[in-house]
Amino acid sequence: MRRAIPIIIGVILLLVGVGWASQGAGIMGGSSLMDNNAAFIYLGGFLAVVGIALIFFGATLKTKARTPADTDRTLLHGTSETKKSEGGSDNR
Repeated sequence: MRRAIPIIIGVILLLVGVGWASQGAGIMGGSSLMDNNAAFIYLGGFLAVVGIALIFFGATLKTKARTPADTDRTLLHGTSETKKSEGGSDNR
């Protein structure tokens, strides 16, 4: 779910940006305010770039592994707290 949120927002921004840019360029009809208006070309292009960046960001996020080994600090650090507390020695 953590990866999906920026991807979904990115896709929405990308679609809105492309729509606004194409209306500003007069390619796609629609609002008379937006037709052939350079401000909407730039704003739409900016939104599209931000959308692409969010999609890329969401796609490159690493998800947390859900294995017990990831929560066990003994496997991650190579030392065992239980050995020390049980009186065992860690002679290497």
